[in-house]
Amino acid sequence: MKARSKRNELSGLAADWPVVELSELLVNSATYGIVKAGNFQRSGVPMVRGGDIKGGRINFNLPFVSERKSEEYDRTLLEADDVLIALVGYPGESAVVREWLVGGNISRAVGLLRPRDCLNSEYLAYYLNSPLGRQEFLRPGAGSAQIVVNLKDLNRLSVPHPPLPEQRAIAAALSDVDALIAKLDALIAKKRAIKTAAMQRLLTGEQRLPGFSGAWETRRVSEFGDVITGGTPPTGIGRFWGGDNLWVTPSDIGAKKDIRVTARTLTSEGLNVLRMLPRGAVLITCIASLGKNAVLPATGACNQQINAIIPNGRHDSDFLYYLFENNKDVLLASAGKTATHIVSKSRFSDLAFLVPSISEQEAIAETLSDMDAEIDALKARRDKTQAIKQGMMQELLTGKTRLV
Repeated sequence: MKARSKRNELSGLAADWPVVELSELLVNSATYGIVKAGNFQRSGVPMVRGGDIKGGRINFNLPFVSERKSEEYDRTLLEADDVLIALVGYPGESAVVREWLVGGNISRAVGLLRPRDCLNSEYLAYYLNSPLGRQEFLRPGAGSAQIVVNLKDLNRLSVPHPPLPEQRAIAAALSDVDALIAKLDALIAKKRAIKTAAMQRLLTGEQRLPGFSGAWETRRVSEFGDVITGGTPPTGIGRFWGGDNLWVTPSDIGAKKDIRVTARTLTSEGLNVLRMLPRGAVLITCIASLGKNAVLPATGACNQQINAIIPNGRHDSDFLYYLFENNKDVLLASAGKTATHIVSKSRFSDLAFLVPSISEQEAIAETLSDMDAEIDALKARRDKTQAIKQGMMQELLTGKTRLV
């Protein structure tokens, strides 16, 4: 095994860490899997595709190929502690083969790395998933802007090669952070499921909050307040664009209730060309991407793919947001049978829902908003932990911080 003089390519490494070409740390050079898998089947040998590797893990829900087809490519039959890397799909994503996948195989979109005893598999996977490692082997495909992993470049990859005990310590530290991230992801998924169930019960009157009783009323959307379809100021008139007023399109609406940033904004003059929407207007997409919803937290406007409701005194903005979130199927069922799903303003205004009193609306909205706040706090904690992990990778994989 030869240490290479490539420290200028991997700056900031610990002085006592050699840099070794990846191919020298593998049993065989990196290779790809089954050239043509043929038709997948419901049983047989599991096969990993490029899109099945993400976030340092391999998808459990894999397709299968026949044993005969797999045996034709027995050079890539998987063993425990092999490292797989997506060549396309999620290019560069790497993961270690666990016991459940031993004997499986890989598609042509996946590279197989089988480390020698001097290289820890977990350490290698973390290095490949780090910006430090990826910068060397991710390249645009020939004649294409698509990023791919070139096996020739991968085999020549410069790998920092600390002693094996230090590799194991680095992998263990990063694995602990991954376990925390996975725990937070599971908790976020659980909280989202609880919120979804609560929406279904609270927004139909199946479950009542303490202190509320009495029948709900059936009301049309037109009774919720003014219904306004948005528009677009002339795009060629520069003085209409680039001001401080939000101009919402469907692509601006994400998972959060309040929409505070839009790709394009309007000046006061541009806003005056349209029907200005006040703070608290509820936005519902009614063309193409039906049922994306948001609440406007400040004055602004929206484009013609969105119907806005300016609630009257009997209706709460946040409640209406959750009501439409829980009834996306109603919008889809109301769409015209055209290539592009459309719910006209008149049809939208005529939709009817069961609605409680304003005080119960506000209580329901507060309960669901509290659940959203809890989920957002967990997501922020998860994102912070992910950022900490990125910092740890930079420190540990260069030897700036030593664990042994």
